[in-house]
Amino acid sequence: MKEGLNNEKPALTFGLPTLRTKDKFDIVTKLFILGDKDAENLLAELTKTETSDDAKRYAYAARAGIATVENKAKYWNDFINNKELSESWIEAGFVSFNSIRHSNLTLQYLEKALAELPNHKKEPQNLFRQRLARCIYRWAKKRRSTQYRQQVFSR
Repeated sequence: MKEGLNNEKPALTFGLPTLRTKDKFDIVTKLFILGDKDAENLLAELTKTETSDDAKRYAYAARAGIATVENKAKYWNDFINNKELSESWIEAGFVSFNSIRHSNLTLQYLEKALAELPNHKKEPQNLFRQRLARCIYRWAKKRRSTQYRQQVFSR
């Protein structure tokens, strides 16, 4: 390739799609889930340029994909006990928190979630809790565990 004017290298963006903010965070989230050592640095760089409220939510969700016992415990506590945490943040974080790659870390939370279901069924008007129940069912389904699916329906 020839260099452009003023010895600038030509941009290699011809024909490539422009990544939306969400796309960028989705890539970093996947890197966290996969345990990539550069994910934290990439997220730090991304949060310098992407500062919207949505970007902050995406960053929160990305970090839910860090596969450590401490991180999963922190996020579970946020999901269940943090009354300041918006429903949209919980929904965003739950996806990476519950990565199938982290089953060994999250199975214990399925047990806890199943134990919580009766408490939330008392509030049928609470749509978020109903969605959480559906998430738990899908979680159990992902694990292909008939035992857990039966527990969800029997509650």
